[in-house]
Amino acid sequence: MHRAFPYESIRIFYPQTKDAGMILWPETQAGYVSAFLTKALGVNAESIRVESMYPFKKYHRSLLERLPNFSEGCFLFFLENFYHSSIFCDRYVSSIFTSAEASFKEKEVIVHSSKMDAPSARSFMERFPFVKTVVRTDIEYYLLERFGRNKKDSEIANVTYRDDGQILDSPSTEVDYDLSECVFPAYEDGVILREKDNYYQIVAFLDDDTGEEDNKYYYRKTRSAFIRQLDSAFAKKKALITTGRWCKYKCTYCYRWAKYSHVRQLPTETIRRDLDVLKSAGFKTVYVYDDCFGTTNHGRMSEIVQLFSEYEFEYQIAIRYEMCTSEHLEQLKNLKLSFVQIGLQSASRHTNAAIGRNFHLERMKKVMAFLKNNGAYVSLDVILWLPGETLSDFIETYNTALSLEPNDVTINSLFLNPWTKLSQEVEKYGIRTKESDPYNVPSIIESSTFPKEDIQKAREYVKRSMDLLKNTNITLR
Repeated sequence: MHRAFPYESIRIFYPQTKDAGMILWPETQAGYVSAFLTKALGVNAESIRVESMYPFKKYHRSLLERLPNFSEGCFLFFLENFYHSSIFCDRYVSSIFTSAEASFKEKEVIVHSSKMDAPSARSFMERFPFVKTVVRTDIEYYLLERFGRNKKDSEIANVTYRDDGQILDSPSTEVDYDLSECVFPAYEDGVILREKDNYYQIVAFLDDDTGEEDNKYYYRKTRSAFIRQLDSAFAKKKALITTGRWCKYKCTYCYRWAKYSHVRQLPTETIRRDLDVLKSAGFKTVYVYDDCFGTTNHGRMSEIVQLFSEYEFEYQIAIRYEMCTSEHLEQLKNLKLSFVQIGLQSASRHTNAAIGRNFHLERMKKVMAFLKNNGAYVSLDVILWLPGETLSDFIETYNTALSLEPNDVTINSLFLNPWTKLSQEVEKYGIRTKESDPYNVPSIIESSTFPKEDIQKAREYVKRSMDLLKNTNITLR
């Protein structure tokens, strides 16, 4: 045990994603933290437990029953994961804290949420007096500074902490550091793969739940449909890796760049070691998590594509189509791309101007043609209720998306995320919000340019088209 880490053991609580097709994917963020604890702080790997938090009733009951018996001295709760800044966020974890408060009083409870600002972190800690720290930055950086370099919470940026009964904030400033000293392979020695070998356990949870949809929980599928998706995911052997964190693009509605203005790229050696383990474990498909995959700089694209091309995986990626040059596309020819997600968001020029993006129809057509000619399944994302958007803007975007003939289109309602420029422009756009479940951030219900009655018209327009389409799947959220 590292001399600066005062606990014999630690349990990491990590929320699962809402996508059933990803339920079997190892939680790489927990994997990176586990690797950091063992490699950088010398914590015994056998003393680290990863608790996957599932939104099943049986799991929730099971966790509450087991909590009093957990012997670890330190509990680390993630309020987010790679795919959504808050799948359960404080709503789900709060229900655990409220129901089992006595189980936490003798523990050091650390909560991680990059999405929280200082006021919301203080509010969270006021509700739960046993929470010692809310970490609002990369968790590895915090662990390195505190336990590796013996710094106080007050000396580490972006931390809300308790000191002599008071809740205080350290400076909320951007910090930069070398990820090579903080991020180690998540899949090294197959530890996280073994931790996630729980397919039948998940099905057991489902079998004990009702087959009815329950708005209190986040999975909106019946039990039989869910199990079919689990079977599919299991057969395909999917895994997730990350090649970079955060985003360099400045979309006004997105919190990622507002917290960190530059991309933090994982060392290629770390990525290689993850790929080696996944290959030896028999995985066939790798989903690459990186907000700026291939568009950070040309050298990075060449480096990553060269690395990926050495393995016979099918790759699933998300790209910024407007940043894909001919050179980018030439490089991507070297990869077997089975799935590509593109954030179209809006095809309206004045809407894009309001959100800090651009729309290039001809480049979009070129990228779509390239991807489809190379056998990729292409999914387009569209956002409803963008600032300044009107019903006609949305219909223009929707029809443009369909004209590109993607395999599917997902339409998401816009959330008003903290830390964003849009959150400071509520009055400018006449935005009204309501509390949303499950994301626990305000969802927009209308604006001065997009009143409620037009929202209903937009939804009806989409639903009518869904009955006519045969080759494109439409998801309206």
